[in-house]
Amino acid sequence: MNKLYEKIKSKRLFIFDLDGTIVDSIEIWDDIDKALIKFCGDTPRPTFSKEREMFFHEYKGINISHDYEDYIFSTYHLKLPINDIRVLRKNLTHYYLKEHVKLIEDVDKILKLLKQKGYMLALATTSSRYSYDIYIKENKNILNCINLNNYFKQNVLTAEDVNQKKPFPEAYLKLQSMFNLNSEQIVIIEDSLTGITAATRANIDCISIYEKNSAHNIDTIKQNSILFINSYNELIDIICN
Repeated sequence: MNKLYEKIKSKRLFIFDLDGTIVDSIEIWDDIDKALIKFCGDTPRPTFSKEREMFFHEYKGINISHDYEDYIFSTYHLKLPINDIRVLRKNLTHYYLKEHVKLIEDVDKILKLLKQKGYMLALATTSSRYSYDIYIKENKNILNCINLNNYFKQNVLTAEDVNQKKPFPEAYLKLQSMFNLNSEQIVIIEDSLTGITAATRANIDCISIYEKNSAHNIDTIKQNSILFINSYNELIDIICN
């Protein structure tokens, strides 16, 4: 285990996922779309969350938000036209992301520590730039703890910056090229099977952090990670010792 810890400490670049890794937002997205469906006159199926996860894991298009709205419209009996649904979903998204999303516990501590130790930091997410901007400009829950922009700066890839989103490795390979590093110098922090699959396809080491909505995939997640942690305190201990 000491060799593994030394390997992690020898990395130069830490790339973080966003949803479920930096911010506690996984269930927020379910809440947004469940509220949307109810407002439009239908009831979310008991399997809604699993169906949503499967859609995103298997998605191969280029406009995931737009296509997911089409998916909801086609699989539920909604009483509003699709264009009205898009406007409503955007308004619900802004409210929930601004008011309800919080940081994952101790993520502010690990980011401050990594920066203090001289590591480079980057972020790769399938979320939109619009969502990220809410977190760094409007969400007081986050801003009262940390300004993410001070840590990631221009080294942020969102949905608009790639043609193929996770589980494809494009975002991670693009960041590798931006920093001009080899894969051995990089480690990725992820919480979901989709993200870890992207890291594996990029041939970059991945540390996975526990996220309850991914618990049903935990065995596969562990198998494809060099380290599984339950909280950032475990990673803080590794970096400090």
